[in-house]
Amino acid sequence: MHCVALYELGDSYIRNFTSEQLACAYPGRTWFDRGIVAVGSSDVPVVDCDVLVNLRSAVTRLTATGQRMAPEQGVTIDEALRMFTINGAFASFEETLKGTITPGKLADLVVLSGNPRAIPAEELPSLSVDMTVVDGRVVYER
Repeated sequence: MHCVALYELGDSYIRNFTSEQLACAYPGRTWFDRGIVAVGSSDVPVVDCDVLVNLRSAVTRLTATGQRMAPEQGVTIDEALRMFTINGAFASFEETLKGTITPGKLADLVVLSGNPRAIPAEELPSLSVDMTVVDGRVVYER
């Protein structure tokens, strides 16, 4: 699901499509409710790759002008986090290598400046990445 596309392109979708059609665009809630493994992605270079904007978009369905595109298709923050972690690993057949912080896995992760579950979803982009770990090695520290 190209969540950030909701943010960057959603206003044009709202202008050009019916509400029924919009509900079919990136239908995260429907996928989770039906047991479909929903995966988050950015579709770079078409849109930005900021995962915090992606998470916000998956939950809130906010567009750049603050409209909500098919808000009934929003997912919970825990579901959004799964879309960009274990579900992404599952989609690439790598769930035994990555996607969770588990002994024996690659240990690819970020440490955020705050808890994404403890703030309103609209504020997720205000968090910053404090550390990035790739294959168990710190590759970035703020």
